[in-house]
Amino acid sequence: MNDLPARGRQRKVAKRGGENDDATCFIIGVLVIGFAAATPANADFAVVKFKDKSCRAWANHKAAPAGKDWKYLWVSVPSYDAAQAKGTYAMKHHWCKAWWK
Repeated sequence: MNDLPARGRQRKVAKRGGENDDATCFIIGVLVIGFAAATPANADFAVVKFKDKSCRAWANHKAAPAGKDWKYLWVSVPSYDAAQAKGTYAMKHHWCKAWWK
């Protein structure tokens, strides 16, 4: 008999992983890294007023100053510059006598 298979009986093998799959994975990876880098950092600041009426921008409002001789004027200020602007406002309206930088 003939050693060659009949034409209708030829086995088709699917190709796995090709150039298109590699390019797609690369593009998805670049997009994921791009979105992660574009997401703004979440830094919470606060403006704190102490008993002696001095005020300060506090870096993390969840980590409060020690003691009980203080209170928040503003909480969840998005940046240090915004906290400085709030401090300028507090000084202008005489809520604070001194501003610590």
